[in-house]
Amino acid sequence: MISCRFESTFDTLPREAQQQFLHDHLFPLLNSLPTDKQSRLLLNLSDAQKRYRKLPELSISSKKAELEALFDELRRDSHRYANSSARNEISSEIVESITAWLSEIWQAVFEFGVQFEEGHRCLMFASETVKKLVSTGTG
Repeated sequence: MISCRFESTFDTLPREAQQQFLHDHLFPLLNSLPTDKQSRLLLNLSDAQKRYRKLPELSISSKKAELEALFDELRRDSHRYANSSARNEISSEIVESITAWLSEIWQAVFEFGVQFEEGHRCLMFASETVKKLVSTGTG
């Protein structure tokens, strides 16, 4: 069957090449479909768009920047005071941020069933962050 052969070959292409192939070869073929199939295809695409609208964005770079700012604040505070409530508050912010992010990772990977590789990278970063927090003596 052509769809099985197509899929197995398509899956071997890098993501960028897949996108380019779709744009150059598959999308133009959609115009040759009968009108009822075009309508059904657009409806299915719209349904998928609605389903993934609430998909959380898993951005390690954003989370890394946020947490590094908190760790910088934690380091500055540790130089000023040996045992301050501000250190505990900052540590709590880091834990709350990681906890909320774990929920987003769970949603993307388990509930939506996508972003497995990115989810894994996020979990590894979260684990490293918790180890870093514990090693500061505040975790």
